[in-house]
Amino acid sequence: MADSHTGDDEQNGTATEQKEQATASRRTLLKGIGAFATVSGAGVLASEAASASGHFGEYSEPNGEVTIPPGEYTWDDDDLDIGSGDALVGGGDPGDVVVNMAGGTMDGSIAGTMRNIVVRGDNKDSKAGIDAEDGALIDGFHWPEGGQQSEDRCLFTPGGGDRGTVRNSRGRGW
Repeated sequence: MADSHTGDDEQNGTATEQKEQATASRRTLLKGIGAFATVSGAGVLASEAASASGHFGEYSEPNGEVTIPPGEYTWDDDDLDIGSGDALVGGGDPGDVVVNMAGGTMDGSIAGTMRNIVVRGDNKDSKAGIDAEDGALIDGFHWPEGGQQSEDRCLFTPGGGDRGTVRNSRGRGW
C-alpha cells in the first residue's frame, strides 16, 4: 500500500509541474500580447497626434467648410481669410484645436464662420486682431493672453456698422 501511495504522489507531482509550466507559458504569451498591444496602441496615438499637428496656414483660408483635426498648430504670421459661406471648424471637443502664436501678427478677416479654436501666446508684432465682417459667426474662439500691445485688439469691425455674431468666446483686451 505504501508503494502505490508513493506512486500516486509522484504522478500528482508530475501533473502539477506540467500544469504550472502550461500556466507559466500562457502567462508569458498573454504578457507578450499585452505589451505588444500597448506599444502598438501608443504608436497609433502618437502618429495621430503627430499627423494632427502642423502649421495653421494650411487651414487659414478655407474654401467651403474645413475641419481642423484636433491637435496643436503654429500660427507663424499666417493671414486668416474666411470668406462668406466658408467655415473653419476646430474638430473634436471645445479646446481640442490649439493654435500657438510663433511669430508675426494674428490678423485676418472672417465673413463666414469660425468655430472651436483656441489661440495661445502673445502677439509678436503690433496691431493684432481679426476683422469680423458683416454676417460673421464666431463661436468658441478663445485667446486668453490677448495681444499684449497698445494697438492690439482681438476682434474688430472694420466698417463700424458691421453685424456679426460672437458667442462662447473670450479674449484678453476685447
